[in-house]
Order: sequence, then C-alpha cells, then structure tokens
Amino acid sequence: IITYQMFRYWRSDFKQLSSFSFFYFWGLAQVASFFIILIGSQELNDPLIIEMGYVDNFINSALFIAMFYRREKLQGQSIYIALSKMIGTAAVSGMWLIFPWPGTDETLLMPFLLTSIFVLDLTYTVLVYRQGREMGIDVWRRW
Repeated sequence: IITYQMFRYWRSDFKQLSSFSFFYFWGLAQVASFFIILIGSQELNDPLIIEMGYVDNFINSALFIAMFYRREKLQGQSIYIALSKMIGTAAVSGMWLIFPWPGTDETLLMPFLLTSIFVLDLTYTVLVYRQGREMGIDVWRRW
C-alpha cells in the first residue's frame, strides 16, 4: 500500500524531478537497502534481522521529521499517524525490555536505538500537534 501511494503521489513532493530521476533513485535505494540489511545483519550477528529492523525504524523516524519540515502545512500528516508510530514502536520496545531477543541483549545498540526512536517519534508527534494548533486545526478531528 505504501509503495502504491508513493508511486501515485510522488510528484506532489518532487515536482522538479523527472520520472527517470525519481525511478532511478527509487531502484538504487531498493538495491542498496537490500544489501545494507543483508550485510548489516551479518556484521551485527543478527540472523533474525531484529537490530537491523530497529535501525530501519530509526531512519524512518528521522525521515518523518524531515517530511514535516519539507512539506507545507500538514499535507499527508496527522496526529494519529504520529501517535500510531510512537505507540507501536514503544509497545514492541517495551516487550524487548522485558523479554530481550537472544543475542540482542549483549550490546548497547538496542537500548540506544529504542531510546533514540522514542525521542524522534515524540518529537514528530509534538511537531504535528503544534503545527496543527498554529494552523487553527483541531488535530483530534483531522485524520
């Protein structure tokens, strides 16, 4: 669904890009992402790709904030999206704190990622809330 929406609406965010440039970058990103996850899981001795999943989640949290600053107003963003991401990640992170997955409790990477993702998600949620208030929008009624 996300890929479909990206292909359908990419021009609204990247008006200056040609179709070739956009799809070239998209393809390059897919190939690079595949190998980063493959190599990273081996380097981190992470066969279940848990830590790499959290690295990806960290990047997504940072990209949500970048999207907030890149887009005018709150186009395509809502408090419910922000809260869903934050609560979902916090729930899985809390589960890890109680029952760490084998092999992931031996490094400082997981606690650092869990904390960093929460701070970034909380920051994004506050940014969306404040922007909605500045625009005079009831963020709780806007989906």
